[in-house]
Amino acid sequence: MNSVQIVGNVGNVIELNKTPDGTSAVRVSIAYRRNKDKTDWFRCNAYGATAEFIHKYVKQGQQIGITGRLYTEQYKGKDGSTHEASKIFVTECTLLSGQKEGGSKETESKPRQEPTKAQEKPTDDDFNTGPLLDISSDDLPF
Repeated sequence: MNSVQIVGNVGNVIELNKTPDGTSAVRVSIAYRRNKDKTDWFRCNAYGATAEFIHKYVKQGQQIGITGRLYTEQYKGKDGSTHEASKIFVTECTLLSGQKEGGSKETESKPRQEPTKAQEKPTDDDFNTGPLLDISSDDLPF
């Protein structure tokens, strides 16, 4: 079983991107404060309706809960060395701070199939650089 649940604060401005076949995609970095001296950062990618939901309702600094699957990508750094990054493929997102009109909390949970391959290798380990995964509509169950 590969299931991850994280609650934390969004550390970046959410930008909606499109994969080569037109599927919506976003990157989210989530900060989890382990204690007063240590914060863990999680790199997350979402696609399709989940990405659109995140882009529309989630703002930088907001507390959210996500559920997803963990995967690892390899890429070359600027110095040519090989690095690995663990990321979370988001399948569900729940707003924990802030509410939509009417006072109810927003949630979106539609299972997604994990993307199959990277579009190209990132040039460094900065979260907001590098490509989103290259997926086609044939790879998605919706």
